[in-house]
Amino acid sequence: MVADPTRASAWRLAVRTWRLLAVLAASAALVGGLTAGAPAAWSAVVGVALAAVLFGLSVLLLVWIVSRPSDASLGLLVGGLGIRLAAYLVILDAASGATWFHAEALAVAVAIALAVTMVAEFVWLTRSPQLFNVDPDARRLPTVSAATRS
Repeated sequence: MVADPTRASAWRLAVRTWRLLAVLAASAALVGGLTAGAPAAWSAVVGVALAAVLFGLSVLLLVWIVSRPSDASLGLLVGGLGIRLAAYLVILDAASGATWFHAEALAVAVAIALAVTMVAEFVWLTRSPQLFNVDPDARRLPTVSAATRS
């Protein structure tokens, strides 16, 4: 496959992933509703929606990085991932005191939605080789060997 690291390709992949998340939300709501009732159905939908919103923030970051390639691109990606994971933890911890949702359904829906979004991001990153551009002329300065020291 030819690399197509453009904004248009990022948006196409994002739209496909959001469609997949919509199907996942409907399926999770159906399974949750049939197995544990309405609270589980709503919890599954909320879990997938949370993953979809944070995936949207990730897409915006990826599009911004591709449009402005720099040496800090990989650091921005890792930092964005760290912020996103922290946001998941804070949001889920804040929701832990609520009684209206089904905790197991929420956890399973978030885990599956995270797996889907991470696969989509991995596919997008493999199509963006300029993020990992290495300058072959840039070299480390040679270090002095211990054998040559006086």
